[in-house]
Amino acid sequence: TDCLAIMKRYGVKRKVDPCPNRLFLSYIKEWRDEAKEKEQRSYHTYNKALKSLEKYPPLQSGKEAIILENFGDKICSMLDRRLAKDADIRGMSERDYLESTRNIHESWWGSLESEVNPKKKQKIAKNPTSNPNRKKREYVPVKNSGAYALLIALYRDHTSVEGLGYMKKAELQREAQKFSTKSFSVPDSGCQYTAWSSMGGLIAKNLVNKHSNPAKYHLTDAGIQLAEKLDQKQESLNQDLTKRDQNLNHKIGQKTEEKVQKNPPNLMENWLKPKPVDDNASVPFEGEKKIQNYNFGTSRSAVASSGEIVEFRLNPGEFEVLLCVDTREISGDNRKKEMQREIEKLGIPFLDRVLQIGDFVWVARGTGSKNLGKEVVLDYVVERKCMSDLAQSIRDGRFHEQKIRLKQCGSKKVIYLIEQMNRIQHQSLPEKTLRQALLNTQVIDSIFVKYSENIAATAEYLGIITSRLRSLYQNSTLLACEIETVKSYNNEGKNVKKLLSFGDFNDASLKGKGLTVSEMFTRQLMQIRGVSYDKANSIIQLYPTPIALMRSYKNCDTVKQKQELLAKIKTGLLKRNFGISLSRTVYHVF
Repeated sequence: TDCLAIMKRYGVKRKVDPCPNRLFLSYIKEWRDEAKEKEQRSYHTYNKALKSLEKYPPLQSGKEAIILENFGDKICSMLDRRLAKDADIRGMSERDYLESTRNIHESWWGSLESEVNPKKKQKIAKNPTSNPNRKKREYVPVKNSGAYALLIALYRDHTSVEGLGYMKKAELQREAQKFSTKSFSVPDSGCQYTAWSSMGGLIAKNLVNKHSNPAKYHLTDAGIQLAEKLDQKQESLNQDLTKRDQNLNHKIGQKTEEKVQKNPPNLMENWLKPKPVDDNASVPFEGEKKIQNYNFGTSRSAVASSGEIVEFRLNPGEFEVLLCVDTREISGDNRKKEMQREIEKLGIPFLDRVLQIGDFVWVARGTGSKNLGKEVVLDYVVERKCMSDLAQSIRDGRFHEQKIRLKQCGSKKVIYLIEQMNRIQHQSLPEKTLRQALLNTQVIDSIFVKYSENIAATAEYLGIITSRLRSLYQNSTLLACEIETVKSYNNEGKNVKKLLSFGDFNDASLKGKGLTVSEMFTRQLMQIRGVSYDKANSIIQLYPTPIALMRSYKNCDTVKQKQELLAKIKTGLLKRNFGISLSRTVYHVF
């Protein structure tokens, strides 16, 4: 009404778009036609909303349509989401894209007001924020932030002679941690985000490119330019700090000499006495090489004398053992929330993380500022299944696939925790099938199976393991090593334990990661009835690829030799023969 009064007063005539909401109308027509094809009742709702919108003046957003008849929150939010999506595809703002669909490209009310009040228009033109020719401010991350650390780490890898041109997530997190005051793996208290969350913003700003699976990260051309500037500032700052420290040390040395000349001889003798050795000082573990003048720019982790790479080390008293629960186990339906309540009721401190394999693991988390973000996964992992989930996983093939990944994850103590055994007779599979699957898991796959009555009993069992592991690892030195080293090393009865970092544990357990030829060959062999993971793995040790096995068959003189080629291969803990029957079956397959 105010605008109409202004028009009458100043005699302004304005051409009005006869269909100002044509974009929103096209969306609703599209949804109405889809509902009609699928014979859905929502067809009538969309049809009524269409008639209401046809009579209404220009809308600036879907949210404004809430005042119209036959429009609810759902349709309004659908309009806003579709508008945002289409505008993003065209690289325009939502307002500009909406106005571009109208015959009058400028906002009808805005242009009317500017004509009526030209002084206001001049003020708007003078406003620097509305100047279209104004250059956009260049993005520069805050020093020591997550984005800053990621750019510096990627740039130094890019300029390094040893660099591969890309970095994987775990490696990138380790290198970036040196330049950030925030942790890349542990969120701050009261916050669910870590420094790694900045990676999404860098990718969105086209500074970092992500590709492949598992993900590989490298800088774009724009990212290289920005990171180069940041690195130059970092280097100049380091040089200034070095000069300042040298000047300070020189001044302190001069003052010390003056004090020494003034002090009597008896005090001089006290100063020259050797200081007692601290018994609690950190002593290098056996086989570790002391590294002097260590340059982090040329090597990414400490290297032991045996050639094994050690990412970091946690000495006794420098870590705490915590239960780590898969986020999907404590969020969702009431049954999952009950698990969280039972754990909290027992007073068990725990972390909730996304685990690629297993439902419960235990991590040793570093304490103190120097160990910030350092976490290793202990040798125990628990896969929890209720009876209905067990039956379903057997039907869809997850049961065997999970067992393979559990054996390849690097943890040597795998526990299958089965709940609700009293309901085994009321599942989608026969009781005999379920019991046989559990026996095969325990006997053939050598995985410990624990039976639990309910969620409360499961929480109590997890509490017992937690307290046991704390006493077991409290006097141990923990080394974060590569997965090949961890698999070949036996931690039993040793004070120095080689484990995987939390990032490496998750990366090694990815479900969709690319398989090697040997891993694919292992899965193919396990499709043969009677061939377990251990038996397939024994074949892989001698014949890592199918072509290697087929060549061995060709070198045999007779068919009988070919059929018995694998018969005497030792498998499992008891080192039993593979067997003639299975050897013949494998020969006929390949």
